[in-house]
Amino acid sequence: MEEEFYNAFATLITVTQQTMLENETGTMQKPLKLMNIEEYKGWEGRFEKLVQANYLDAWECVETKYVRPTNDDKVEIAIKDMCADDKKKYKNEK
Repeated sequence: MEEEFYNAFATLITVTQQTMLENETGTMQKPLKLMNIEEYKGWEGRFEKLVQANYLDAWECVETKYVRPTNDDKVEIAIKDMCADDKKKYKNEK
């Protein structure tokens, strides 16, 4: 019975087409894939737009160099001692 339900709404062709579309356009769970190097220029623009639309804080780290906060002695502050805003910036950079 379960097989009949599956076959009524999805075929191997539609599953394959959906997978290819997800690889080309990406989803919220996975970025779009670069299928071959000749497609890099088009992929680069689509990838940039995907990241900017869904992860703008992380994209900011791409455009501006992240500098880890330091104390008065120029020693990097441990993650556990960072304020909430610094932790968020650190996470976005990663």
